[in-house]
Amino acid sequence: MKRTLFFVAIVVCSMMLSCNEEEPEVVDNGVFVSGEIDGYDYVDLGLPSGIKWATCNVGADSFEDYGDYYAWGEVETKAEYTTDNSVTWGVIIGNISGNVKYDVARNKWGGTWRLPSKEELIELAEECKWEVVTQNGVKGYKVTGPNSNKLFLPFAGYRYGENLYNEENFGYLWCSNPYENNKDYSYSIEFNNNERKVLWDNRYDGQSVRPVTK
Repeated sequence: MKRTLFFVAIVVCSMMLSCNEEEPEVVDNGVFVSGEIDGYDYVDLGLPSGIKWATCNVGADSFEDYGDYYAWGEVETKAEYTTDNSVTWGVIIGNISGNVKYDVARNKWGGTWRLPSKEELIELAEECKWEVVTQNGVKGYKVTGPNSNKLFLPFAGYRYGENLYNEENFGYLWCSNPYENNKDYSYSIEFNNNERKVLWDNRYDGQSVRPVTK
């Protein structure tokens, strides 16, 4: 069962902010690329924090590719996702941001790439316009920032045991924060056709990772 922390209502950004100095390239279906860091493309959405979001999930070859699935705090994929083979299930651990041992974004991409924080997931949900689209045959959200730059988040589902669940209907992205009140859970964002939720979830689930950088 997914454990909801709070509901983030759909926010339509009616106010368009002026663009920053970067001139993003419109690459495909309105998705933007603002630049590249350590070999990986990012988009600057004009968010208050200044955080830049990767244009693809870890392990993905395109905007629409689901990429790889990781249990929270793990840096390798698995054939099966369970409590028995979870590295962090039941382990007291702090924020893993930038820790190469636990942060798969930093481990795989290096440089300044890292898992987003809980606050950065909330910012993405609240400050951007989210629109369900089908892009190159893949269903997901086109997310438009305050400066009108865009990224795409596919409904990639999640893995439990040997199976993939909720593909084409839900997307999940891990963040770096453990849940404070139970060492079996950590925070992620869940999104579907109607809403986005920042919630705490089982650490052993295999979810997507979308890196961020300053």
